[in-house]
Amino acid sequence: MPAAALLLLMVVGLLACAADPSPVATDTPIPTAAGLLRLADNLDDPQGYCVDVAGFGANIRLDAPLQAHTCKPDSGDQMFTPIALADGGGIGLVEYERCLAASTMESEAALIVTKCDAGAASQRFAFDDEGRLHLVRTDGPALCVGIAGGSGEPAGGRNHLRRDLGMYECESAEPGLIEWELVTQ
Repeated sequence: MPAAALLLLMVVGLLACAADPSPVATDTPIPTAAGLLRLADNLDDPQGYCVDVAGFGANIRLDAPLQAHTCKPDSGDQMFTPIALADGGGIGLVEYERCLAASTMESEAALIVTKCDAGAASQRFAFDDEGRLHLVRTDGPALCVGIAGGSGEPAGGRNHLRRDLGMYECESAEPGLIEWELVTQ
């Protein structure tokens, strides 16, 4: 399925979730259909950058800020899925039953995963028509998930790169650093 069609299906699904005002209980399991949150532009990594939990296996660091890392298909620490939350949608980390969240509602905030909370404004995310993954909010500047500019730094695996990940003002950020796609396997 072309990326544009997949993105359209995901946006329609998130809008449908937003139309239903009933919140998802915080102990409701996250759906298992998932994919990689991959930056649309590969930049300096031929395999592309994906939203990633720091660490690996027994050394996974769920409490650390998320990073952009070389995409690793079928890796549980990179598998996310859209979910329904009160007043909009969210993004769940399937394997660890946590949700994507901004550490604060300010520009340059870290991106983290935490227990899903249907009432948490910091967990309400949606994709726009340009592929930007942004916080759903009514006040302040629009904040998008983005990666740091410059070049990737060598990371753990063979030929793996990493970059910092955070929240950036959508209107002033370089488009190639804030446009994402959900790539399902």
